[in-house]
Amino acid sequence: MRKIFFLFVTLLLWTHPAGLWAQGPDTSAFGKMDALLRLQLRQAGYEETGGVLKRSALRRSRVQGDTVFRLLVRCADSEVLAAGLRAEGYEAHPIVPTLCVAASPASRLSRLARHPGVERLCGSRTARPLMDVSRRMTGMDRVAAGEGLDSPFYGTGVVVGIIDQGFEYNHPAFSTPEGDLRIKYLWDSRQGREPLTDPDSIRAAENDGPDEVGHATHVSNIAAGSPVAGAEGLHGYAPGAELAFVPSKFSDVEVLLGARRVIDLARRQGKPCVFNMSFGSFLHSHDGLTSYEQALNELSDEGVLFVAAAGNNGAVAGHVEKRFASERDTLRLLFEPGKSSSVLYSFFRNDDAEAMSYGVSLYDPQTQAMYALDKEELFANDYALEESEGGVPGSSQFFFAVDWATLSADWKLPEDYRLVLSIFGAPPGSVLHGWAEAYAYFGDGGREDGFFTPGDNAYSVAVPASAGQVLAVASYDSRASWTGLDGEEHDMSETEVGHLSYFSSLGPMLDAGLKKPFIAAPGALILSAYSGQAAAVEKNRERVSLRVTQGGADYYYGAMHGTSLASPQVTGIVACWLQAYPKLTPEELHEIVRLTAINDEFTGPVRDSWDAGWGYGKIDAYAGLKECLRRAAATGLREEVASEEPVSFRIGGREARVLFNGDEPEATLRLPVEERRLQAVSCAHEEVVSLEGCAPGCYLLTVQTARAQVARKIAVP
Repeated sequence: MRKIFFLFVTLLLWTHPAGLWAQGPDTSAFGKMDALLRLQLRQAGYEETGGVLKRSALRRSRVQGDTVFRLLVRCADSEVLAAGLRAEGYEAHPIVPTLCVAASPASRLSRLARHPGVERLCGSRTARPLMDVSRRMTGMDRVAAGEGLDSPFYGTGVVVGIIDQGFEYNHPAFSTPEGDLRIKYLWDSRQGREPLTDPDSIRAAENDGPDEVGHATHVSNIAAGSPVAGAEGLHGYAPGAELAFVPSKFSDVEVLLGARRVIDLARRQGKPCVFNMSFGSFLHSHDGLTSYEQALNELSDEGVLFVAAAGNNGAVAGHVEKRFASERDTLRLLFEPGKSSSVLYSFFRNDDAEAMSYGVSLYDPQTQAMYALDKEELFANDYALEESEGGVPGSSQFFFAVDWATLSADWKLPEDYRLVLSIFGAPPGSVLHGWAEAYAYFGDGGREDGFFTPGDNAYSVAVPASAGQVLAVASYDSRASWTGLDGEEHDMSETEVGHLSYFSSLGPMLDAGLKKPFIAAPGALILSAYSGQAAAVEKNRERVSLRVTQGGADYYYGAMHGTSLASPQVTGIVACWLQAYPKLTPEELHEIVRLTAINDEFTGPVRDSWDAGWGYGKIDAYAGLKECLRRAAATGLREEVASEEPVSFRIGGREARVLFNGDEPEATLRLPVEERRLQAVSCAHEEVVSLEGCAPGCYLLTVQTARAQVARKIAVP
């Protein structure tokens, strides 16, 4: 029989003896801090004593010294507040008029909270990465071929911002076929660097450090990678776009600050921009009301658009919902740790702000015995719970965390023991929602008596995809197998071409007006660029499908799956739409996506009703582009699939693009200053004619083919 030394007691929150939320207004500096920031302070070993944050004598911490916290700061005027904070020695940057981001040592947080311009200090959560034939399935091949259009669209004149980690800057996917670097802006806040804009400096940086999977390289190529010899068909959706890379740890602060900088860059250049965010966290209120989500909404604007992965929790029972029948009703949650769940995090939102109580226990599945934990013991083992008012009036929310790895090791717990959180004493009729993070989930302990409330996969869309103005992208399967570099055929049994991906997160949101996810794109086994620095190149060789050699160096392509790969497909599509319609707004983007969505035998008729998995259906790049052109009052758009003209022209800036609408045995392009002869021209081949050497005036560009001769007048300013 195992010896148990835990006390059989019920624990209440140490700062609130009467239970959760049974307290008056907190007017201290600590009272200006939200639940997440309080939780992070507890975990770092701090407590408030006499109105000042100090290291706790009881609570241990792995972090030594004065910990620096990066925060979201709500205020009335972010420009004024940021300037004032910088004058006092804090790092601070305005993001939107009512929010700035700041950094402060813990020892000065109390002083920061008492600043008259500070309304609320919010902790910065850290998200995780959410990880061919897809071009045909989205209609992008027709856009790139200029089918029925005056010209193909490549995202030219648009800035594509990628916030991610695992970049290989020198991968040929990020240079033109002539070798010119397409990365025009690089800001790596993690390494304390100033933004880089010089191509030589960016090339010298090489990458953003060691990485497990090369997530950013894969994602960036999908959105806007260049065609590369030897990797035909594996380039991105917007190969004409300007690239802005923001390596990140995915904290709220880093994301907002990086987005703000790229937006300012694009506006200085007079260009529209679209961001890809293939990362997310499930620890949020799922009502779109966090300061982070509201800031993203304010950053979204005409010609400034955000696209995000819906999340990969579609097969994880990481959500729980409970309606309390009476005050005696108890919700018992058994945490099943995931492979990366060294710390068990969870977030809860209740629609009633009345007091509730809780207890923490260990569960032995062999004997089905419950052992309540002693408060002092647990407090010393990185346990924390912090609450605050919810974003919806009359609601409340709290974070709960236990360092499970440390607790298990220090107390030498049997491997099959599990942590249990019990919530009771709730107002009758109140409804509580909870979420577990890092692929932990709420299990039933193998019992069939309903003692534990198991989780489900609903309400699983991640933040930032949950923000109202951000386009949330689900994933469907576009391929089921691939050929590895080993020459073997590989497959993933869970995939089924055309179907919603098994991992794709499901809606709804707690705010019924937020339709998340909104649209689906291919995200299963997408072949794209791999970073040569990624450990996956060596560890998962079967996922690597192609190696190309340039300049004596090897570069890789391979397969990944996740909504992380669905999101950049939509980002690249949106870049092409912005090329056609630079004034596209977030509201119009959502409207066009819905109106032109593909509904088929897999999605069902969801365009007018919405679905928790599919949103409004599958993205249609071609139909959406035509709608953007219509709204931009473009001319020359033909509804016919095939063009009867041998070529199509697009004149812009100081260049002319000639697209061949069919195969031609030979063709001749003539300008008064140049003649160009072509042999064996393929359908969709494009010739770019530079006008840089032409003096101002009017010129006639003539294209002679076996079928016809076509001419277009060009005015060079």
